[in-house]
Amino acid sequence: GHDRPPARWMINVEMNEVIRQRRDELGMSQGDLAAKVGVDRRQIRRYEAGETQPSLPVAKTIARALGITIDELAGDETH
Repeated sequence: GHDRPPARWMINVEMNEVIRQRRDELGMSQGDLAAKVGVDRRQIRRYEAGETQPSLPVAKTIARALGITIDELAGDETH
């Protein structure tokens, strides 16, 4: 039926690790990344903890802030 939620873009469970590792490589704090992305620092912490996953538009902004592609962020090398 049409009562199913909209299809979610699939992301790899390691996305939180990619965010954290890449942020560390760039010498950015969670606050630095949050400011670049335009979200609260607590959101970045939650993403990195794997508690929640960013929407696709936010993920694209995170990838841009980290200087990587959305595919690299999502751990999807198939494109």
